Amino acid sequence: MISCRKATELVSKALDAPLSRRERLALRLHLWLCHRCRRYQRQLHLLRRMVSRTSLEDWLPKAKLSPQARRRILKRLRS
Repeated sequence: MISCRKATELVSKALDAPLSRRERLALRLHLWLCHRCRRYQRQLHLLRRMVSRTSLEDWLPKAKLSPQARRRILKRLRS
């Protein structure tokens, strides 16, 4: 069985890239047995959903910026 450290790495990796069959099975078994890692997975998914619902405009400071500066910042954040 994989360690909790490895399980949390795989949970994070799975958000960005497909896991191999071996990784998926190892993670599934670990999550079935480990309530702490299941909680971590749920929290990570919740955090990702919350951040994805927030627009980039909400992350910009409320300082007065020129339209050009705002466009440059938004362009950088999106890339």
